[in-house]
Amino acid sequence: MSKNILIIIGLFILSACSNNLTDKFSSDFIDETEVCFTPSELIKSDILCRYPIRLEILDSVFVVQDLGGSEYLQVYDRFGEYIDCLAKKGDAPMEIPNLTDLFTITSDRKIRAYSATKIMEYDVNRFLKKQSDYYQSIQIPQSVYQYPIHSVLERSGIFYLVGFTNDMRFALVSPDSLYDVYKDYPQVVEDKERNARVFTYACKTKYRPDHKYWVQGTYIGGTLEIFKIEESCIQSVKQLFIYPSLFQDTGSSVTWGDNTTIGFDDIYVTQKHIYALLSGTKGSDLKQSPPKHPFTDTILIFDWEGNLIKKIKTDCMIMTIAVDSFEQNAYLVSFNEDGYDLRKIYLE
Repeated sequence: MSKNILIIIGLFILSACSNNLTDKFSSDFIDETEVCFTPSELIKSDILCRYPIRLEILDSVFVVQDLGGSEYLQVYDRFGEYIDCLAKKGDAPMEIPNLTDLFTITSDRKIRAYSATKIMEYDVNRFLKKQSDYYQSIQIPQSVYQYPIHSVLERSGIFYLVGFTNDMRFALVSPDSLYDVYKDYPQVVEDKERNARVFTYACKTKYRPDHKYWVQGTYIGGTLEIFKIEESCIQSVKQLFIYPSLFQDTGSSVTWGDNTTIGFDDIYVTQKHIYALLSGTKGSDLKQSPPKHPFTDTILIFDWEGNLIKKIKTDCMIMTIAVDSFEQNAYLVSFNEDGYDLRKIYLE
């Protein structure tokens, strides 16, 4: 009898733990936020990219990161006409062997792309003027590269590292100093190792222009977390648990499955705001042919304290987003049945 009671108690505890993890998630605050409908303006239909995952506006041109071919970084004019390929996949000095993360923008508006042991930097203005010195390769010191790195950003000699293990989620290092290693992951699944992998699978990490804050959003389920640096220490500012992190276990890793609610397709940040594309689509719908509503038509705007301040609904399915420096316009690459369009919406 006592053995059966212990079994029942054990099952109850396991059930309670599972329910607690699920109970922390809620999208009510998003559903209850008033929607502002804003129609989009078509700039160019059927642009040439194959699978765009990152958009940026630099002066009067657009840069698109394309996951679908060998042209990693493509440049388009303000009318959406293709100009040239800024960076291709390859081993030539100006090429990228394997672009492992989304490109970033420096304070002087240059593009940086991380690949294995180096960071490639591109000056788009010099590139458009056909100057041969439009690129440089920044070698990552061995003392930095020894860490388990998923992506890396360098600013003023400090390397901002995004890790992928239980023991390193983020780190701040220089070639001769270790400032901080941040190990904490919000518990969204029971298993510690798989919990960490949820936060590395197609996760979006974006740094505020001053690099004092950054945000990370998961693709498996919807968890958004904001961080800041205080006296060279990494601190969590806000955690938003929106969709449960239901995943498909591949044995060596995790991926999304039929029961997964897809989280963040893209995040764009400014000094004032976080612009998030939160999908909300079920994995089973993505597997349909054609996929059912594969991308969101809604932009969520948060402040850097994690408050949802605006919800914009538009008339297209958005894959990636960029916002101008005055936060007056948002530029979108949208999905259509035949390809991708470049669009604009007014934010004010």
